[in-house]
Amino acid sequence: MERITLKDSVGLYGGFIGTETRLSQRNWKTNVTTIDANGTGSVVTVPSGATAATIIDGFTIRNGTGVLYPDPASPGYYQYGGGGIYCINASSTIRNNTITANAAPQGAGILCVSASPVISSNTITGNSSSGNYAQGGGIYCYSSSPTLSGTSVTKNSTTQ
Repeated sequence: MERITLKDSVGLYGGFIGTETRLSQRNWKTNVTTIDANGTGSVVTVPSGATAATIIDGFTIRNGTGVLYPDPASPGYYQYGGGGIYCINASSTIRNNTITANAAPQGAGILCVSASPVISSNTITGNSSSGNYAQGGGIYCYSSSPTLSGTSVTKNSTTQ
């Protein structure tokens, strides 16, 4: 089981083989680095208040099931969300990742609540949301202003 909570203003980078001396030498497509929650919660949690300098870059993020979070649309109620990445009240940078095989009722791949992350050059595929309030097999953003670029969101599912 692997689950990570990022630290504000710290970048976490995958794709190294071990002989590099600079970040620019890594190859995240060839040297796959996987973070696998093994069905025990969100794979990556972005802490509240995190800035764009809080970076997750170059990983395969898989087998997350989300965390219990307050449902802003229904005070007093809670939902499970953010199987792959859980981002609430933060503005992190999410790039060069493959986010796959995650399952959560809301935001199986990525859940953003009151957040403004930069989501660039990711592949978000094969994630699934299900249940009475299922939303966002790939990405679900509530009261958020994400910036998306170069990101492929395909073959995700939502069933109620």
